[in-house]
Amino acid sequence: VAYEQVENGKLRDDGVKLLVLPMSQALSAIEAERLRQFVAEGGVLVADVLPGFRDGHARPVKPLLDDVFGVDQGQGRLVFEVGPVAVKSLSLAGAAVAPFSVDAKRGNADLKLAGATALASFQDKQGRDVPALVVNRYGKGRAVYLNFVINDYGTYAAGGVGGEVSIVREAKAEKRRQMGDIFRSLLELAQVRPRVRIFENDAPFVDAVPYVYRS
Repeated sequence: VAYEQVENGKLRDDGVKLLVLPMSQALSAIEAERLRQFVAEGGVLVADVLPGFRDGHARPVKPLLDDVFGVDQGQGRLVFEVGPVAVKSLSLAGAAVAPFSVDAKRGNADLKLAGATALASFQDKQGRDVPALVVNRYGKGRAVYLNFVINDYGTYAAGGVGGEVSIVREAKAEKRRQMGDIFRSLLELAQVRPRVRIFENDAPFVDAVPYVYRS
């Protein structure tokens, strides 16, 4: 979705349920207002590090969507170092997921809660807990702030070489499963479910990429 389309009301016109803002630090005032309206009317908005930290001309401004995400982004000091993110309060299909830790590139060390709920955290250099996965109710919808980025996309997208089974490959598969659990839980917030799901031993098969063809 292009920013002009957001400004012109495409989210409402198309009945969009969930919108992801990857690295969307610069937003116009009109975009921010449309996104605020989108969540208030029942949509789910997911963004990662420093959303709306700059205006449409990339000039620093008071963050435009902190009230929607239920956070205070502070000065926006970025860690951007790979380290453990502790996921503590995740659910899938109505069932709690056991706490786990996954490596990711950690984001804004200044992030604080301002009404939202933290489902995951990481520790800064002083040993203080920083929210890493934040969910906030706003109007009829929800906003999700991911205070981390995937540090090695290839680890999550690739399924190994030649079907080789090794400790390294199994570790990568576990990382893909864990990160997949995070994003599946976010899709469930918006009641977005895949048309086709593939399982292996009663668990989602993470190495499969299904394609749906329409005739």
